Amino acid sequence: MVLRATYILIIVTGCILFFSAYSIPLSYYLKAVLGILMIGLFEMVIVREQKGKKTDLIWIAFSIVFVILFVLGFTLAQGFD
Repeated sequence: MVLRATYILIIVTGCILFFSAYSIPLSYYLKAVLGILMIGLFEMVIVREQKGKKTDLIWIAFSIVFVILFVLGFTLAQGFD
């Protein structure tokens, strides 16, 4: 339950930051979509592990999306130079 409450907090604060800018480059849209995809992938991992199904491919996809989000987070205007 705490995890899902954290998801809501992440999405709300992300929307506040996203809609506060006047002209947003395409990379911010990409980061927003990948962030929502990452939350979905993590939920899929949790559910599949509870059901006892294989999660190898989902973990790989999660890791790739995580790395891309990390790089985007540090290279966009509000990240580090």
